[in-house]
Amino acid sequence: MALTMNEQIQQWEPMKLVGAIDLPARTIDCWLLNLDRLPEDIAALRDDEIQRANRFRFARDRRRFIAARNAIRTILAGYEGTKPAEIVFHENEFGRPEIHPSKAGITFNHSRSGERGLLCVAEDGVLGIDIEELRDARDLVDVAKLNFSRRELIQLEQLPEGAQLEAFYNCWTRKEAVVKAAGQGLSAPLADFDVVLAPGREPAILGGRNELERIMRWRLRSFTPAENFIAAIATGNSSPDYRHFRWIP
Repeated sequence: MALTMNEQIQQWEPMKLVGAIDLPARTIDCWLLNLDRLPEDIAALRDDEIQRANRFRFARDRRRFIAARNAIRTILAGYEGTKPAEIVFHENEFGRPEIHPSKAGITFNHSRSGERGLLCVAEDGVLGIDIEELRDARDLVDVAKLNFSRRELIQLEQLPEGAQLEAFYNCWTRKEAVVKAAGQGLSAPLADFDVVLAPGREPAILGGRNELERIMRWRLRSFTPAENFIAAIATGNSSPDYRHFRWIP
């Protein structure tokens, strides 16, 4: 499938962690993870993480979960100046994890789909991300009717059939990033806000209602992290700088 939103796949700087990681002000660091090529190392994981891993039915999913958790701990430890096993996560009532406490004053968010994972790190504040692998589906409009706002559904139905798959994932990743930034995850009513979804148009939040009126001040970014994947970032930073790394263990 040819993507029109981002003609170029994002370039990532290979990065092997040596010592502490300095995060400049107003910067968001993005880390791309190839979960099938990362070590399945449980040494740094806590008991609850190992228990979650063991609940996966398929070995491939279990390996990817462990690889992602190990990578997240290792990278965040570089910012915190500590060991991966010493990172303590606290989840809010909706399951959003934060470092508790963060010595470096950072926030993070992560997402994974298929063999790819994405981790973003920023100064303490509003941050939400999502990554999705594009998969053909015949029931896109039906799924959209259950999750998109009326304004978004009209946008989707007015597009040519050949553009609807990308538009669907544009909308899905952007909405997911927004609700994760809000700290509510999918418990937030997805129809309470609207985003631009048409391929080729600048990503933006068009409107928020009820408790999500505050998101109108946030900024959306969409990009192609790898072939056949779409990602989105929602942040309260109006003009962040981005750094893009590919972790090498």
